[in-house]
Amino acid sequence: MAGGFRNRVVELGDIARILDSEKFEFLVVFGRRRVGKTALILKAIEHKKHVYFLSEVIENMPRFISTCAHVLPDITKTKPDFHTLIEYMKDKLDVLVIDEFQYLVGEYPSVPTVFQAVIDGQLKDSRLKLVIIGSSVSMMNTHVLSSLSPLYGRKTAALKLGPVSFTELLAFFPGSSITELLEVYAFSGGIPYYMNMIDASKGFWPWLDDELHRPTCLFDQEIDFLMRYEFTKPDTYMRIVDAVATGCTRMNDIATRLNLKTTDLTVYINNLLSVDFITKEIPITDGPRSRNGRYFVKDRFMAFWYRCILPNKSALEQRILGASTIKPRFDMFLGAVFEDAVRQYLIAARPFPFTMIGRWWWKDNEIDLVAYDEPSATMTCVECEWSDNVRPVDLLQPLLAKIALVPLKRQSERIFLFARSFASAVTSFSGHDVRCVDAAEMEKTIQKFQK
Repeated sequence: MAGGFRNRVVELGDIARILDSEKFEFLVVFGRRRVGKTALILKAIEHKKHVYFLSEVIENMPRFISTCAHVLPDITKTKPDFHTLIEYMKDKLDVLVIDEFQYLVGEYPSVPTVFQAVIDGQLKDSRLKLVIIGSSVSMMNTHVLSSLSPLYGRKTAALKLGPVSFTELLAFFPGSSITELLEVYAFSGGIPYYMNMIDASKGFWPWLDDELHRPTCLFDQEIDFLMRYEFTKPDTYMRIVDAVATGCTRMNDIATRLNLKTTDLTVYINNLLSVDFITKEIPITDGPRSRNGRYFVKDRFMAFWYRCILPNKSALEQRILGASTIKPRFDMFLGAVFEDAVRQYLIAARPFPFTMIGRWWWKDNEIDLVAYDEPSATMTCVECEWSDNVRPVDLLQPLLAKIALVPLKRQSERIFLFARSFASAVTSFSGHDVRCVDAAEMEKTIQKFQK
């Protein structure tokens, strides 16, 4: 297995700074289930005197007292309410961590008000570090971060933990090729839990084939569980993600697929956006109020499941689905994943300066990525093709006509082409500087990030 704690160097450094402060700190950590929040916090507090409590659906009070008693035995003599218990701990602990906070609130709805009172009354002048972790993004937004929550304004720091980026995957799979990393990223979306499941000694495809035949296969319940974690009635949400994953990128298209009015669809779309299951993109040249937006599945594991697993659900349930059946769909899916990987690569490697980067489209014209540097008014157009022996001219000929349509003021233009491999490389075309970057060059650059 890839296994163990990996990466998160920047996040660990920032959390260490908070934990080492001389005053009270209230850190809120939230993000998608399986993204590694608990592992990150446990790593950060391993040398601190701490209590770590994992909330469950019921009977949290007796379990909380029992957990605290392992570190502070005399706490059992105090009054069994959260206000009194936390006040007792404030000068005896470095850190108090409460994980899966949504379950605590579910059992005791008054908890946010109680925590507000103890923070304002007893903790604000202490050196205790209170850390709340939540995997239900919607619940954390409502009960902790919302301006309507009693806890609003009390946090001193908040960390929304996202997936590991494509350029950081070598920390999990050292020595892997760019192709192997892209396959892992297309499946896992950089979620550590899923990456840690992969047996690197076997390779991705043999591991996936074994997983598909296991009685406790990951793909049986995971999407349903993720949806129910965020939404009480997930059916419509699941249908929307299915529509987006299979090509309905505009609001009208999604509404037509689901036979709903766009006005009825808006609340569902906004909720899916708020938990990062989908994302909305607008052309890089448009303003924030553009009506030219498109929707894409942001959660790559979800995208993989809807594109590659759901069409084969009956075979999966009978345990007759093999990785070889999935691979043709998966290979088609890799094109969009490669584009995302190239965007992350450019942000990390910065082979040229830019102040903004994103997709561009207008009518039937589309460019994979446009990067623009405002100080120098330089526009860089990027095309991505996850294929071997790509002929640059095949990408450049149609690209030039589209470049002329991009409404950005520029002093200069350049073109970057990315492919698994090129039949030949070019450095210029029709007066434009051209750079061809293949998988081998990307691999060497990414390896440097790990040193």
